Amino acid sequence: MKAIILAAGRGQRLRPLTDHIPKCLIPIEGAPILEHMLYRIDWCGLKDVVLVTGFEADCIRRYVTRLGVDGLRVEFVFNERFAETNNISITTMVVIPPTSVVVAKNSSIS
Repeated sequence: MKAIILAAGRGQRLRPLTDHIPKCLIPIEGAPILEHMLYRIDWCGLKDVVLVTGFEADCIRRYVTRLGVDGLRVEFVFNERFAETNNISITTMVVIPPTSVVVAKNSSIS
């Protein structure tokens, strides 16, 4: 089973908080939204995560790499059209075996 986290958007409704940081890295209760999501995915027993990035993709990749949630295998997929389309369009680029069950999450808080 794979979890897909859609975290490519700009988070424009949260500006100015998201001018230079993606909304998935905005802290809530002392940790970024994305960190909460990754630990909950791990807690549920899922081990494979596809993280779809766009805006500030390098920042997200660095954060997740430093975080290093034990046991999670994170695959990064960059949505180069993040500024012009919604995140769900990128799911056609993610290779998922036909027998897999997928859990899709969105890092949105609005």
